[in-house]
Amino acid sequence: MIMPAGKVPPNPAELLGSRRMGEILERCASMADIVIIDSPPLLAAADASLLAPQADGVLLVVEPGSTDRRALVQAAEQVRRSGARLLGNVLNRVPMDNKGGYYYYYYQDESEQPTSLLDRLLPSRRRKHQRDTDKRRARSS
Repeated sequence: MIMPAGKVPPNPAELLGSRRMGEILERCASMADIVIIDSPPLLAAADASLLAPQADGVLLVVEPGSTDRRALVQAAEQVRRSGARLLGNVLNRVPMDNKGGYYYYYYQDESEQPTSLLDRLLPSRRRKHQRDTDKRRARSS
């Protein structure tokens, strides 16, 4: 389901910080596993700062070579001050060539499999994945 923003209201900050907006987000969360809220840049408008505490987590979108490092640090601090959970960064418009690429692994210890962002946001999904992994290991033993 996609819910477009519609017409710009006279005072967007008042709308986004309202009780009604919280109710809308709760309703969306009850209908879907993941609700993604796309907002204007954090430092450009108050929208993201008002929505961030209502979300399970915040991803900062960064364009390598374009995003100023100080602005990124300032944006991360603003997320923390709002009480929101900063999940990390997304690299956007990364030049892809044959010389390599971006990759990363997230291991908590040697016995764990890589953890996806989805697993970290949805602990019940992670528990089901762990049970399935345990069953596969038991069958192969």
